[in-house]
Amino acid sequence: MAAAKKTGRTDRLARLFNVLCLLNENSPGLYPEALAGKCNVSIRTTYRDLKALSEEMEIPLQSDKGKWRIPPDYFLSPINLSLPEAMTMFFASRLLLGYSNTYNPSIALALMKLRSITPHPLKEQIHKTIEWIQKRKKDDLRTLGLIAQAWASGNRTKIQYLVPNRETLVECVIEPYFIQSMDIESASHIIAYCPDIRSIHTFKIERIKSLELLDERYTAPQDFDSDACINLSRSVSTEGENRDAQDESC
Repeated sequence: MAAAKKTGRTDRLARLFNVLCLLNENSPGLYPEALAGKCNVSIRTTYRDLKALSEEMEIPLQSDKGKWRIPPDYFLSPINLSLPEAMTMFFASRLLLGYSNTYNPSIALALMKLRSITPHPLKEQIHKTIEWIQKRKKDDLRTLGLIAQAWASGNRTKIQYLVPNRETLVECVIEPYFIQSMDIESASHIIAYCPDIRSIHTFKIERIKSLELLDERYTAPQDFDSDACINLSRSVSTEGENRDAQDESC
């Protein structure tokens, strides 16, 4: 029975990745009937797979006149990895998992892609890691992905932030400069400039309760020193003060 369940999970992961590849290779989109035929499954199963990709993997699938597609600008261009490079990516993903207790679809999807190009036994270990990730509680805010998008595109971002100790929400506009996982606090942080108070602060990402990308652009200063801000945040944590790193400016 256990072997059968494991095989079922393996088949599902392989099928989801197959659907993902088919959609990525057919930019105009595919009808569910065509996907079902290519994957040799029922149309009902295909709809479940599309729902899983959309809700579990948080891929912004689009449906237009019955055809399903992936936005053309969603994926970056493919790259070739050597085995040592693939191992490095796997280790980095495992380390990143230690900084959050919630389900991270970006890590799951990255590992799913990595699994498709690696040999055994690394393929089996990646598969076990994906299963482990999927057991975690879901985070519907997609906070990290949106923060990464704002950072990459240079868009100012309006956030609602849960202030520690006071446990109240405050709203502010930030300009993301850097994203970092802190080894001491076991959490991910965004280092950002706050135009309203004209200073740089670090914010714990798990305390960001909502965010909105604005149509306002910014450019990080060339002399910005992310390492100095990270070291300051670490020193605040080491001193054991009852406040989070965002209470300190760089």
